[in-house]
This record gives sequence, structure tokens and C-alpha cells, in this order.
Amino acid sequence: MRKIIFTSVFAAAVVLLSVLITVLNITYTTNVSRKQYSLDNMLSHVLAVSEKEHSVYDEEEAAEVRNYISSTLFSYGIENEIVTHKDRWILNEKIDEIWQYKPKNIYAEIAGKSGVNVLLIAHYDSCGYKIKYDEASEGSHGALDDGYGVATVLELARIFSSESNLQNGIKLAIVDAEEEGVIGSEALVNEYSEWLSDVNLVINVEGRGNKGPLYLFQTSDNNSKIIELYKKAGFPFSFSVAADVYDILPNDTDLSPFLEKGFAGMNFAVLDSLKVYHNEKDVYESVDAGSLAKYCDTLLPLVDEYTSNAKYGSLDYFEGGHDTLFFTLFPNALVSYSAVTGWIFFGMIIALVGALIGLSVFKKRISWKKLLISLAVDFGFILIACGLGFLLALIASACSGVNYHVIFVIGVAFDGGLLIIFSLLMAAAFVVATLFKSKFGFNHSEMALGGLSINTVLAIVCAAVLFGGTYLFVIPVLLYALGEVVKLFVKNEKIKTGVSAATCAVATLFTLNIYISLLYSLYVSLTFGALGLITVFAVLPLTMFVPQICGLFNNIPAKTDVKEAEV
Repeated sequence: MRKIIFTSVFAAAVVLLSVLITVLNITYTTNVSRKQYSLDNMLSHVLAVSEKEHSVYDEEEAAEVRNYISSTLFSYGIENEIVTHKDRWILNEKIDEIWQYKPKNIYAEIAGKSGVNVLLIAHYDSCGYKIKYDEASEGSHGALDDGYGVATVLELARIFSSESNLQNGIKLAIVDAEEEGVIGSEALVNEYSEWLSDVNLVINVEGRGNKGPLYLFQTSDNNSKIIELYKKAGFPFSFSVAADVYDILPNDTDLSPFLEKGFAGMNFAVLDSLKVYHNEKDVYESVDAGSLAKYCDTLLPLVDEYTSNAKYGSLDYFEGGHDTLFFTLFPNALVSYSAVTGWIFFGMIIALVGALIGLSVFKKRISWKKLLISLAVDFGFILIACGLGFLLALIASACSGVNYHVIFVIGVAFDGGLLIIFSLLMAAAFVVATLFKSKFGFNHSEMALGGLSINTVLAIVCAAVLFGGTYLFVIPVLLYALGEVVKLFVKNEKIKTGVSAATCAVATLFTLNIYISLLYSLYVSLTFGALGLITVFAVLPLTMFVPQICGLFNNIPAKTDVKEAEV
């Protein structure tokens, strides 16, 4: 009984602490900059630009929004111009006709001493009638996409327009026709390139959902110096795996033409929830004020750092960096390391797990047969859980009258609750399966090394196709493997138990923090349709955590053992 109570309390405490830290990561709201912004100003800008639909097909309404933005900049003392670019061809899906359209962009500048600038970009057009996955959506008012971005750029412009001693400057581009194939930003890059000759960093401010943390969801390549600057942001929230996934998806934003031209860049947006994305629900009433505030909470300190620090005043400052892996671990704590270090970690886990398996077999702590069976059972469980997840998503979509798509399902009743309940059920089922394995003669080392082997194999696969996601596997494997090293070499049971508990706690806190954030990110970006994939990542950390808890349970001396040791 003592063993059961201790182990249960220990496991519950570690899991709850991990959940709490992740919730704090996602839900923070605070102004961390020495400069003050006005949320009321930002809300008034969103309201002004979203009163009516203003897609490229709503020419009068779009002109009203454009003039509002221009006059607001003038009211801040910022000279600006509205530039009409050359004709582009666009498809009006509502009437199924090809149109010629001249994108109209707004350009402004706040000068700095160095003559080098960061470019802040957002788009002012709203989404018109769209057909996506064979489903039609009426036009939006653009309060979120991209009223959030426009409001942020205008508020940053107001704040920095009053600064008379900026070391580095700011250029502003509030562009047209992003929703029609980013033709406004393409026109800027191709037709107005001279204006960009003194820009060394581009920050695109987007909107996709209406709430949640502000993600840095994409960067340019060789991003080490960009990530170092990003650490100056308020409560950075980003993951290199998400950036790598976004790079391979067929999506574009206003940053895309700049990346194609070799500019250093960063892409920001809130992602939760797609229920208000590109449809008639994208109106002012859907605005979440706390999430809108996160734009300035995050970007104001970042732009403040750029404009006040002379080291960014070189056109080639962001060149010559290296690729970086990064993730938010705790609130306001972004961890990063180079790709070279990532490859070192990668080599370490292969060598360490291989050595642990070899030594454990040599010392007769495990059998090859049981190790392979345990690995196969865990892998089979993951596949079954994945299949059940996709099946549940399909059934729930059908019951809600929603067309099912793997990465875009909105409108399923209670989808968030279903995801949490199903993930918890799969986690409980895995714990039960592990207990059954122990009843059938599998020891904790065979189960633990099986879990480490699965994650090592996945690290190898990830390194080949999605290197930015290898941190999900290599660091947890390293941390949990340390617990197995302790069990292999430490003889004293009390020391073994204490050190094992400590390594297990650290490894679990780290692993659950990054995985819970990943599960949330997958849900808000891929939606409920990807429940099968989400389930896989709900189970994977358990393949390491649960056997460690079983091992800890077995190492706790019973009361009789303690008395005998004292005698």
C-alpha cells in the first residue's frame, strides 16, 4: 500500500505541475514592455476596419479602410503614401470569373540613425467568398484576419512615432490582396524593391484565429540571430517543429515573397480557433481582447530591442547565422540550440540506448525476446490508438453534419472535450496495457527500453524529414535514459530510488511540457480532423513515463525491507 500511495502521488504531482506550466504558457496576459500601449486604441482600430466586408471585390469598402489607415498614420505625424501597383489576375470564386486587379498598398517610414530598418507588414483586405474543401464560405469582415495585424502595426507606429532618437528605423507596409494569393506583397517585392533596400528584417503580423497565444509560426532559414532577437519578445511562444511543418504545407502569407527573395523574416499569428477563419464569423464581436493584447505584449519589446540596439544597424546582421531548434519550455523561457548540437544529441541517444540495451542483456536484466515483444506491443497500441482517433473524428463529423477532412474540420459539437476525453482514455488504456505486461512477466527495464527504442527510431525518422522536431524525442530519451543508467549501476536501493525519482520527475516535467503544448498546437492548427495524429503524440511520452513509474514503484523498499536494512 505504501508503494502504491507514494507512486500515485508522485506521478499525479508531476503530471499536474506539467499541465499547470503549459496552461500558464498558453494563457499569460501581461504588458512586459517599458513602453506602454493602449488596448483601447487597438480595439478601436479593429472596429473601424471591420465594420463592413472589404475584400478586393468590395472596392468602395476597401477604399474606406485604406483611407482610415492612411489618415490614422498622418494623425500620428507619419508621412505615408498609397501606391497603386500593376494589374494582377485574380479569380472571383463567387461568379467564377477572372478579374484584373491593381493592388493598392500603404507605405510609411519612421527613420532611425543607422538608416537600416525593420519592416512591419500586415494586410488590410478581408477574405471574400471562398470555396475550400468543396465548402463555400461567405465573405468576412476581417476583424481577426487581419484586423489584429493592422491594429498592432498602427499601435506600434503610434508608440515609435514619438521617439526622436531611434537607433534603427521602422518601415510599415499595410498591403492589399493577401487573400487573393499575396499579390500585394508580391507587388511590393517586385515593383518597389528599391524601397526595401535598407530593410534587414521583415515581421509579418497575421491573424488566423481569434484567441490563444501569439505564435511565431515561421522564420527564415539560418535563423539563429532571429531567435536570439525573439528571446527579447514578451513571453515568446514558438516551436521549431511547427515552423518546419508550416514550411512544407501549401500555405502562403505576406512573408512568403520576402523569403523567396532571401529576406530574414518572422511570421506571427494567434491560431485558435478556426471556427472564425475566412467566414462570416470573422467580425468584431469575435474579438478576444486579451489575445489581441498579446500582439503588443509580444512584439512591442521585440521592436523596442531592434530600434534601440545599435548592433542591428547593419544590413547583413541577420545573414550568416545557422539553423536553430527552439521551443517554449516555461513562461518567458525559450530554449534554443544549434542544429549541430541537435545532431550531437541525436548521436548520443543512439549510442546511449544501444549501450543500455547491450549492457542490460549482458547483465541478464532483460531478454531480447521480451524487449522486442514489449516494443511491438507499444507500437501496435500507438497504431490502434491512431486509427481509433481518426475513426472517432470521422464519426463525430458525420453526427454533426460536417464534411470530414484530415486537417480542416470545424463545427463538430464538443470537439475540444472529445479530444481531451479520448486522449485521457487512450492514456489510461496504455497504463492498463503496461500493467498487464508486468503481470505477464515483463520487467520495468524491458518496458522502459522498449519505449526508449520506439522514440529513438522516431527521432531517426524525424531527423530525415523534419529535423526541427527532433527535440521532441532526443532530449526526453536522454533524460529518461539517465534513469536507466542509475538503475543499472547504483546498488544502494535508497540512493537508487531517490535518484531515479529525481531523474524521472525532471524528465517527465520536460517531456509533458513540450508534448502538451504540441497537442494544443496540433489541435488549433490542424483541427479535430487530425485526432488520430494528435492521439499518437498523446501516447508517445507515456511509452517512456509509465515504465519509469513502474520501475520507481519496484525500487521503493517495503516497510519490512527498511526494518531489515536498519537491523
